[in-house]
Amino acid sequence: MPQPLASVVDIRTFPEKDQPGVHLDEVLIETEGLAGDRRKKSPVHAIAQADAADTRANLVLTLDPERLLDLVGQTVSLGGARLTIVRQAGNCAGVYADVVTPGTVARGDQMYAEPVSDTPRSSPLVPPTQSVGPSSDTSP
Repeated sequence: MPQPLASVVDIRTFPEKDQPGVHLDEVLIETEGLAGDRRKKSPVHAIAQADAADTRANLVLTLDPERLLDLVGQTVSLGGARLTIVRQAGNCAGVYADVVTPGTVARGDQMYAEPVSDTPRSSPLVPPTQSVGPSSDTSP
C-alpha cells in the first residue's frame, strides 16, 4: 500500500471577501471548489502547514513546502476527492489545484499521489516515402 504524503490539519472557506475564514471539520469539494467558499482564482488552494499563518488557503497539509511544490502536474487523492495540482499559487504560498473528482474531505484525511504513467511518449513517425536505413542504390 502506498505511503501517504500528508494529512489535512485544517480546512477553511472564505465566504466573504476580506473577512475571516470559517474553519471546518469536513467539506464537500465540488468541481468549482469548496462548498461555501467564495470563487477565486482556482477551485482549491492548498498550503503546507509551515506556511499557513496569515494565508487564505483552503486546505492546510502536513507537508514540507518544497515537497508540495514538487507535486505540480500530479494528481492526488484526498478523502473522497481527486485533485490535480496545476501551479504554484502566484504571489502566495502553496499551490492551486483543479478538481478531477468531487468528494468530501475531512480533517485527518490522508493525501496520496496517484502513480505517474510510465508510458513513453511516442517517437515521431517517419513518413513512408523516407528511407530510414542505408540506401540500397549503388548507382554513381
